[in-house]
Amino acid sequence: MKNLLPFVLITSLGLVACSSNQPATSQQNRQPVPDWVMNPKSDAGLAATGCAPLANDMAMSRNMAVALARRDLAQKMETRVSAVDKLYSEKSATGSSQHFAQSAELVTDQVLSNTTPDRIEVLELNGQDNVCAMLTLNQTAMKSTFRSIAKGTQLKLSQQDEQELYAEFSDF
Repeated sequence: MKNLLPFVLITSLGLVACSSNQPATSQQNRQPVPDWVMNPKSDAGLAATGCAPLANDMAMSRNMAVALARRDLAQKMETRVSAVDKLYSEKSATGSSQHFAQSAELVTDQVLSNTTPDRIEVLELNGQDNVCAMLTLNQTAMKSTFRSIAKGTQLKLSQQDEQELYAEFSDF
């Protein structure tokens, strides 16, 4: 036991000395992620963002960020289309329905391929430079997209039904 005491004292002093020389943690030096990246919002319509690591080829990084933002926008639209399908199914009392989801696939691809970024920035995220892009599908494009989807279903919708379904689709 007497031989153990000097060992414990030396080890304790070594740990205390080492712990006081540690550099600041990366958490303290980390830049906050901008709100427009984490929670994309736009008064103009539906917004989505995507970020890609900055590579030697800036155009490739930009295209990847835009593609990721388009994928996020497509997922948000898919969620809205599912809500419309559910509402239509409940209103029509026909049970399960995927009319809008089936029609939406082609229309969504066409609409999203024509979207252009509203904002692109190079940001440092987790110590690495990234290209981040934000896309917005404005109200006019949302209305046009919904009409194309509804037309593709070949359903006979009353004006009131179309308005209710669009309200569900465009709910922000």
